[in-house]
Amino acid sequence: MPKATPSSGCITITLPPKTFEQLQAILAKQLYFEASRGGVMFSTAEEVLTHLLDDKFSSEVFFKAQAATYLADYRPQRPPLPL
Repeated sequence: MPKATPSSGCITITLPPKTFEQLQAILAKQLYFEASRGGVMFSTAEEVLTHLLDDKFSSEVFFKAQAATYLADYRPQRPPLPL
């Protein structure tokens, strides 16, 4: 269990090396995408799909990364068809 200790108004957390490496990888990925998109990140699956339909993705790799993050559990809701 990580230990949090206050020091100079900040919180210092001691993490196991594997957890720290995973956290670094996540933050690095987010920073890379924010920098490559001019600071604009997607917040919903709908935004990712709209961007795809508008042909605004710079590369297939970028789309796949966004899709893996935002579309992994996406289940669109369709309104019932009128009878």
